[in-house]
Amino acid sequence: MKHIATFLAWLLSLFILAGCQNDDAPKETEDAPSTVQASVVELSEAKFQRANLAFATVTYEPIEFLLTVPAEIFPMPNSEAFVGSLVAGRIKSVGAKLSQFVQAGAPLAVLESAEIGAATADLKQCAAELEVAESDLRRKASLSDENIISGKALAEAEARLKIAKASLYAAESRVAAIGFSSREIEDMKKNPDTRVTSVGIRAPISGFLSARSARIGEYVLPEQTLFKIHNLSKVMLVGSIFEPDFHKVAEGQKVEVFFGENHREKLLATIESVGTTLDEVTHALSVRAVLQNPDYRLKPSMHAEMWIHARAKEPAFLLPAGAVGIDGEKKFVFVRKAERVFEQRTVVPLYETQAQVALSEGVGEGETVVSEGVFFLKSEIKASEMEE
Repeated sequence: MKHIATFLAWLLSLFILAGCQNDDAPKETEDAPSTVQASVVELSEAKFQRANLAFATVTYEPIEFLLTVPAEIFPMPNSEAFVGSLVAGRIKSVGAKLSQFVQAGAPLAVLESAEIGAATADLKQCAAELEVAESDLRRKASLSDENIISGKALAEAEARLKIAKASLYAAESRVAAIGFSSREIEDMKKNPDTRVTSVGIRAPISGFLSARSARIGEYVLPEQTLFKIHNLSKVMLVGSIFEPDFHKVAEGQKVEVFFGENHREKLLATIESVGTTLDEVTHALSVRAVLQNPDYRLKPSMHAEMWIHARAKEPAFLLPAGAVGIDGEKKFVFVRKAERVFEQRTVVPLYETQAQVALSEGVGEGETVVSEGVFFLKSEIKASEMEE
């Protein structure tokens, strides 16, 4: 009986020991290590569930991107006029007011000058001499037909007429250069007894009078600017882009323009031209767009923002921005090779925006990349490297 009891006690101990060994046997938990070989990581089922990864499919298509460019509003090149007197003289009257809209040809001021009197007097004299030369030629032509005078006398009369015409033409040009219109010149020739010593200073273009320095009684010279006129029905928007973006911008691209308080107002435009030389100070290239401005909301020197919608010449592999991770100076993606297997690949982006990244190589069309959870996978590789 004693031997039987000893045997039963030994057998019970054996069962207890076996049970303890079974409880200590290894089993897969959330802390089970991932399998890492070179740049490939395989997650355990538990870690895969915990990682909550998201995925995206790589596409190969034209690259569309948005450039945000600071810009400033300027008058159109031919819509700005600096107006002054064409001769020295004294301002007799000023009719134009600041901010007033004036039509092309409208009088802005009246200038008196002795030079005007001399030029108009010369015009009238030349006109009279022409009449005399024409009358003389008609008379001598009649006499020549009756063989009363020689051919030489007739030729001399014809020459005097040509000289009179040339003198009158020169006198008309001088008076026109002072600022008289063709109609005013004809009136002066028809009314030789009228004394003319003043001329109107007229607007060369239609627009708003933005500056005025003319004062009644002031003596002015031709080099002085007395009025400044802007035609703002159209304005030029000029933006500045820098070297990394030079190849992205071209004439004809669509532009969204934001201006006003906090850039809340928006207009649509098209790139009119791209500069060919760089600014010597900023090394920026100018980009210009023309904006219609019928209600004159846009003013010169206002700041705005250009959103240029551009497209690259060559297509590229596109993937979400979240798919690209950064390790020092290198960038990488994780490509899904199997359900829980991921390969790390180093990439060099062509273009990057807040939403997308374009690659020329490193991935293929249709491949699946990790778009969320990139750094979780990277930490698994780092942990494996530290253990080694």
